[in-house]
Amino acid sequence: MALPALTTQALLDVSGLIRAAPPPFRSIRDLHKPGEELKPLDFKPGEKFAYSNNGYIVLGMLIEKIAGKPYAEFMRDEVFRPLGMNDTDCEEPIQVLKQRASGYARVDGTVVNAAYVDMRFPGGAGAVYSTVDDLLLWDQALNSDRLLSASEKSKLFTPVKEDYAYGWWIQTKFKRPVQWHRGNVSGFVAIIARYPAERLFIAVLSNFDRTQVRATATELAALALGEKYEFPREHKELKIDPATYDAFVGKYSKDEQPDDMFAIAREGDKLMMQIPPGRPVFEIFPEAPRQFFAKWGEYYLTFSKDAQGKVMRVLIRNEGDVGTWTKAP
Repeated sequence: MALPALTTQALLDVSGLIRAAPPPFRSIRDLHKPGEELKPLDFKPGEKFAYSNNGYIVLGMLIEKIAGKPYAEFMRDEVFRPLGMNDTDCEEPIQVLKQRASGYARVDGTVVNAAYVDMRFPGGAGAVYSTVDDLLLWDQALNSDRLLSASEKSKLFTPVKEDYAYGWWIQTKFKRPVQWHRGNVSGFVAIIARYPAERLFIAVLSNFDRTQVRATATELAALALGEKYEFPREHKELKIDPATYDAFVGKYSKDEQPDDMFAIAREGDKLMMQIPPGRPVFEIFPEAPRQFFAKWGEYYLTFSKDAQGKVMRVLIRNEGDVGTWTKAP
């Protein structure tokens, strides 16, 4: 049996209740009582991979059990202070923290304070705050043997399933190995990316919801590595005749991976896109006669035509990653 997913909304709910008197929840353990609200496994252990914050929450609990001390205290004593990361710790809501950043969000075009989340609840899944300077110390520690031996680091950065290792995505960008991870909580989003062969380290921290940190990190890497880059920008919708959408309708397959396909269809005055399998259909909006964008992220498409004016190919830029697809005849 598996623990139920702990959603962002659940964290918001319990964070609000924690302020009640007396508080009905004191720790994440109150949400994960053994035998309650368990559900069947999605698949057999080791058979597939699915990212889950619950796994990191449970890992934090295991650290407390084995170390015999709270997770925050363990991280402070064994990791942060020995590495000189003096501006890094686990969130404590009542603590007055110098230069603590406030989180913001945008609602109906207006910037507002992000909803409050008590970060003691996610624990091992994201209770840590830090600075770019301290994160550089963390990167330097990973490049040494101060925390882990060579064999332990090899295991740390070796994918177990679907490009995921022990807390790191292990992939290739710009024909170079990259180790990265992104995270977000109400009002905050961040990413760390490491290009080990080049000893290149990139950290992007934002206190604004939905900031395109992955796109920014990818473009910063391109800049540092001498590759082509294009920083995230504001996309503005252009009003054009929906009849022109018909030229873009069809199925497309990726040049390097023909099995990687998507479809574009017109629904009245809207141009819709679907990336299978099982992905929801979403609308793309014109910002130029041959260029469209999605409003949920730094995702845009640039179409090209042949000499007869027929749409043949499309270049997609997705959070800094670029690929080219060819339209089926």
